[in-house]
Amino acid sequence: MNVLEVSGLHVTFPGGVRAVRGLDLALEPGEALAVVGESGAGKSATALAMVGLLPGGVRVEGSVRLRGRELLGLGDRALAKIRGGDLALICQDQEFTPVYRIGPQIAEAIRLRAKMSRREATGRAIGVLRATEIPDAPRVARAFPHELSGGLLRRAMIAMAIAGTPAVILADEPTAGLDPPTQANVLESLRSYRSRTGAALLLITHDLGMAVNYADRVLVMREGRLVETGRTEEVFTHPNEPYTRALLTAAPTLTRPRPPDRPPAAEARQPGESAGGPSLDATRPPALGAGRTDSSAGPLLSSGRPTVAGRSHGGESPRDPERRATSPCTRPAGTGDAPVSPLPAPDRPPIAGGRRADERSGVPGRCVACPSTRAAEGHVAGIGLPEVAGDLPPDARSGRAVVLEVGGLVKHYPLRGGRPVPRRRGVVKAVDGAGLDIRAGETLGLVGESGCGKTTLLMEILRLGSVQGGRITVFGRDTATLSGAERRRLRRDLQFVFQDPLAALDPRMTAGALIAEPLRAHRRPGIAARVQELLRLTGLEPAHTNRRPGELSGGQRQRVGIARALALEPRLLLMDEPFSALDVSVQAGIIALLQELKTRLGLSYLLAAHDLAAVRRLADRVAVMRLGRIVEIGDADAVYETPAHPYTETLLAAVPLLDHHERTPPGCRQAAAPRRRTAVSIGPRPATPLPSPPREVLDAQDRPGCQFRTRCPVFATRPARDRHRCTDEQPELHPVGPDQAVACHFTLRSP
Repeated sequence: MNVLEVSGLHVTFPGGVRAVRGLDLALEPGEALAVVGESGAGKSATALAMVGLLPGGVRVEGSVRLRGRELLGLGDRALAKIRGGDLALICQDQEFTPVYRIGPQIAEAIRLRAKMSRREATGRAIGVLRATEIPDAPRVARAFPHELSGGLLRRAMIAMAIAGTPAVILADEPTAGLDPPTQANVLESLRSYRSRTGAALLLITHDLGMAVNYADRVLVMREGRLVETGRTEEVFTHPNEPYTRALLTAAPTLTRPRPPDRPPAAEARQPGESAGGPSLDATRPPALGAGRTDSSAGPLLSSGRPTVAGRSHGGESPRDPERRATSPCTRPAGTGDAPVSPLPAPDRPPIAGGRRADERSGVPGRCVACPSTRAAEGHVAGIGLPEVAGDLPPDARSGRAVVLEVGGLVKHYPLRGGRPVPRRRGVVKAVDGAGLDIRAGETLGLVGESGCGKTTLLMEILRLGSVQGGRITVFGRDTATLSGAERRRLRRDLQFVFQDPLAALDPRMTAGALIAEPLRAHRRPGIAARVQELLRLTGLEPAHTNRRPGELSGGQRQRVGIARALALEPRLLLMDEPFSALDVSVQAGIIALLQELKTRLGLSYLLAAHDLAAVRRLADRVAVMRLGRIVEIGDADAVYETPAHPYTETLLAAVPLLDHHERTPPGCRQAAAPRRRTAVSIGPRPATPLPSPPREVLDAQDRPGCQFRTRCPVFATRPARDRHRCTDEQPELHPVGPDQAVACHFTLRSP
């Protein structure tokens, strides 16, 4: 029996914007269903409609049944008893009230549904925090939300969601913006709860690899409609819908081969690409931007709009064999567009043209909404894969000018606390002796877990000033010796692309004004013409000039941020998580745009990101950072395929595999079983301390020897005489290949 059934769900916002159009789905107890699709596909609107949290003025039609009880039409008081009880929601954004501590907020949710004292509720709150494997749960319960790292805050949100022992959990992007190891631990917390209680999970995500690894079934949405659904492994191995194939092609992977560098040529431009640069649709896979004749509908066909076979009506599962046999989209091969044995549907008329995937392959439970379904044989290629650069040969680096050099950089923050007079209680070493260099026309990817010091390092470079320790040289100039006028001139050659364009761009200014602002600040002539040139260069249209950030999509906002950074014709761009929270098609377009600009303008990039797959697609070299230090650096292919540091190997092992044929890179010894990952623990994160910083964080940075040894799988296997070296001697970077260096005494790769 299904625990959750959604039938013919329609969500219409004021102005006639149809966010969800006739969605059908069902969840069985203990099942995990992933809902994937581009931004704006209607995924979050579906979840909010189920729990009755859409704003006023939104029209919701259809049926949502939880354990047979209809939810649509219930009042706020009745829904309040269900939310957090049988049905829980984990929102994408931070749920906690910032002025209250974590524990009391969870205890309040518990007391709303169970009669118990405040003390008992607090004890139960600590218990559910422990259930999500949060270390030192009592101290976390006393913390304010801003005092927790992203991973701890997400797990605390899960703890609040499971406090009422829900039968169904709706998780909307539960790991957005987290590094791969933290993502794995958060998702393992959800999996552990499901295995203990038999709860069902509806996982809304942009990350296709996450869907493969943590969902039993997948549902693909586009512009409010279901276009394909079935068992996860079958849908992603043999996608029938062109839109699904395009999503898979756009998603970056760790093992995808990178085509050689090819300069842009007019004859090689894609349809829709202007002379000034690629348009958004041109840099996306064709199936994601083609076939659309109006702004509100899916692909239009001469016979009408396709629907999906196997809809749930009257409590029957979409996977019911009888329902499949009489579906309006069911037809034998070669019967044309006429439906066979159409099923009467009271909510909307059946549309001819679909086909069941299991008729072709014999795979049960597959539904598609494509009138011209073609099964993919193995991996589908050639669907608009963004252009990426080939690696720079190691011997070619010596002939390129050094645009940025960082040596022994130090940035420490004091920790203060205590009453009545705060006193110094320790030091967080956000950056502790980090060093790297970037050559002209080169992209260096900076990766590592949250709190390892990536953003701090970028900000220290951007300041172009004196530093606590070490040295920063930009275009041959030591930043500590620059005067104010010299710093201003040098800043034109060094620009920054921020992680969150919506927060970084002034919401009161138009896109044209935002791009023109640095030009006016530096008194450049011909501002209006330059703004239009930058819009074309970044794939935007002249019509975007007068739009404000809130009127642009996520990808368009990021393009405005890139255009603004390019306004002064810089030579080096610092980018902090430019792909965060973007769906795979928009991310593919941004990566293609950055590579096009790099090739055309000769730019150099320093790219800090959590997405290891996206970094590999764009970076020539990679630096791995942990606890403020660079532990491995070198050619991207060498670092990814033959990691020399155990920490690098652990990061790569935590990345969700996109399909069941993909494996951890060849040099990675922590190869996991196909499709499934396990929790990854790689130690404390010092840059996001709790109210009273754990001693293990300070000890990890202050003790002599290797900071990673307490978590290192190699350390435990070495004889005692070797372990003494790890305990007493701090490892320094040393070469292990033509362009690969590692800070480890016992590397995974021999020099």
